[in-house]
Amino acid sequence: LAETGPLLYSLWDFIDAMQHGLVDRTRGSYVPKHALEVAFVRSAADHLLLCTQDDKGFVHLPAPLTVSTGLSLEALWPLHGLTLRLEGQTFPFSLHLAATNQRPWQFRGMGLHAISYQTPWNPLEYGDVLWASEAQDTLLLVPLLMILSDLVLDPNLALGPFEPLHRDLGLDAAILGRRLPVESASLAVLQAALFNDVKMWPVALPAPARARFDFTLRYLKLACQKVEEQSASRLPGAEALRPELLTRCLEALEKVADDGDGSGGTPARGVLDTACGGFADRVKRM
Repeated sequence: LAETGPLLYSLWDFIDAMQHGLVDRTRGSYVPKHALEVAFVRSAADHLLLCTQDDKGFVHLPAPLTVSTGLSLEALWPLHGLTLRLEGQTFPFSLHLAATNQRPWQFRGMGLHAISYQTPWNPLEYGDVLWASEAQDTLLLVPLLMILSDLVLDPNLALGPFEPLHRDLGLDAAILGRRLPVESASLAVLQAALFNDVKMWPVALPAPARARFDFTLRYLKLACQKVEEQSASRLPGAEALRPELLTRCLEALEKVADDGDGSGGTPARGVLDTACGGFADRVKRM
């Protein structure tokens, strides 16, 4: 934050330093405290942003995508994301974290992309505004899940015995009529790690993607154990990759269902069961 301040390598370190501020009386450096807000948000999928022009200006034409609920009903296709807002005098910003076609997860400035662009009929709806402790956990989990998503969903990377995923892998076209990106599963894992439950719908996590997630988490956990046993030096910032974070993600992965054909979801005990993957669980998340 200042010339004489410590180097900050991780997202958690930077946000934590901004929240506490910095006062360096020897060099006159001063960074006031900033307030952090983290929340889960959603909006309707409207990438076209159609509009007409007349003498009065431009008029937006809503053209949202719809998705089948599996109940003979169509619903607006909700795009889920995470907002990270830092308010203060020195370095305020507002970011939107969501899956795109270019990358599994990517931070963008709020309102600078069609995904986060707000219109009068389609504002961002806030789902859960996180408590301070949950926001701190999010700052630790988000970098891990972003890197994990890049590895797992890389179409050119084989992980152990698992082949790369096909780019057209997603929800069953016969059920939804269009593809839901598998990248949305990473946000569902974050919700399960924070709340011990998944609240978003729909989520695509077919069996090949679930297997690659599970394999990568277990492999990283084993690598951390070997590093600790050998007392090897770590790179700056590598301490954020702690075994307990990997364990939380592994436990959260079991709570993420697949809203496609069900082949990748955790089997429920009955059709109307409230467990992960059951009909009641899907209706609750809708």
